[in-house]
Amino acid sequence: MENEDKILTGRNLNEAKDKVRDEEVAKVLRDAQEQLNKKVQEKNVRTAEEKKDTLRESAEKIKKEREKEAKLAKEREAKAREEERLAKEKAAKEKKEAEMRAAKEKEAKEREEARLAKEREAKAREEERLAKEKAAKEKKEAEMRVAKERAAKKPKVKDVKRTETGEKLEKREDTKEKSLDLEDNTYVDNSLKPIEVVKDKITIGHVIGTILEGIWTIVKLAVVISIVTAVAGFLLSRNMMIRGRNGNRQCLAGMTVSGAVSTNKSNEDRKVKDWLTKVKREKLTLEADDKSILVARQVVTDAANNKWVVILHGYNGNMEDIYDIAMHYDGEGYNILMPDLRGNGESEGSFLGMGWLDRLDVINWMDVILETNPSAEIVIHGIDMGADTALMLSGEPIKSSVKAIVAEGAYNNAWEVTKKEYKTRYEKWPVFPFLHMINPVMKVWAGYSLKEADAVKQVKKTSVPILLIRGQNDTYVTEDMAKELDQAIASPHEVLTITTGTHEDCRYAEPDTYYNKIFDFIGGYIN
Repeated sequence: MENEDKILTGRNLNEAKDKVRDEEVAKVLRDAQEQLNKKVQEKNVRTAEEKKDTLRESAEKIKKEREKEAKLAKEREAKAREEERLAKEKAAKEKKEAEMRAAKEKEAKEREEARLAKEREAKAREEERLAKEKAAKEKKEAEMRVAKERAAKKPKVKDVKRTETGEKLEKREDTKEKSLDLEDNTYVDNSLKPIEVVKDKITIGHVIGTILEGIWTIVKLAVVISIVTAVAGFLLSRNMMIRGRNGNRQCLAGMTVSGAVSTNKSNEDRKVKDWLTKVKREKLTLEADDKSILVARQVVTDAANNKWVVILHGYNGNMEDIYDIAMHYDGEGYNILMPDLRGNGESEGSFLGMGWLDRLDVINWMDVILETNPSAEIVIHGIDMGADTALMLSGEPIKSSVKAIVAEGAYNNAWEVTKKEYKTRYEKWPVFPFLHMINPVMKVWAGYSLKEADAVKQVKKTSVPILLIRGQNDTYVTEDMAKELDQAIASPHEVLTITTGTHEDCRYAEPDTYYNKIFDFIGGYIN
């Protein structure tokens, strides 16, 4: 049996082969299945990882978007808070300014009421004193009339005796009551003894009384003169120096203006309108030494630039009058400050400063520039009253930051040009005493007199280089005034005469000559 089992028949061999083949196939299938499962598993892992990465990226993207939205929300909230804070500050500032203005108006009103009350009280006292004097005078005259009547009614005394000294004696008058009895009863007492005739003597009391009476008369006269001066000075200063009442200068009306002026001015106005759309004007405020609030606009061309110009407008004007000048300085790379002088434009103040009060205001404005830019090199360019402001401040102890001054149409002193305007407006009135009454009023109410506002005296003390510009046809600032300033200036200076120019229009009459000379002159002093 064993041998039979060991013998492989053909049938067994085929079965064995089939068995081996089936096992190999099964193994191959298993291996293939395993590889397939492995690949499927790897693919599933990769898919899961890719899905996971996609989810992670989506989550990060969502997170970034949320952070961005949160950041924008915070920025909007911060901006809103800042706007709210600025609005509150602006409202508080406006409220404070309004309160200050109201307080000043109230104070001025109270001062005016107090002054009027004092005047009424003084007038009442004067009327009472005059009434008393009149009553005393009438009483004295009545007593004298009574005495004369009594003397006329008394009988003549025939008995005349001699005193031991031999003087002639007359009858003694009795008391007032007894005299009245005599008049009523026609009774004469012949027993009255004559007395000595005593002549009037000049006594010390009489001399003192006379002197006091003279002094009182002088005081009354001085009071009357003061009242007349105050009233006349007030009326003149109101018409010529007070904001809103002074009007335009009539003495400029007779000047012959070149035809090119109006054409060039129209061209400049168009350029200025376009320029204003391209630059940013920042409003600045400043509290002056007398607590008035002054206003200016600044144009910062380049914050890192040290070149600055302060441009000053003329009489009865404002900063808008000199935008065309600012445009040219902007083209040369200057940062610009344009103040409204006191009593003009947006700045407070009742009386015009005529350059004298303004000189201190402009010095304060320059300090504002130096606070933000200590290395600033400053040019001051003034027109008319602004030119005199520049010349008058040049005589003060100013900082070395002021490198040059350009002064167009500057007068020698405020008194002379005011006198010129007075003669034009009131040609039938004499200068003395009427115009002279304005100085004490200005001194009391404005804090200065017109004779103090003297540019000639100030430029004698200056060390700042100055360019004087004058129109040859200017009859307001005469050639003599320009010569007087030219001879008085102590610093390096030049004079430019525009042959076709009048007053305040030289930049329109010959613009190329005007600006070329200015930038050539100041270029020698600005780094």
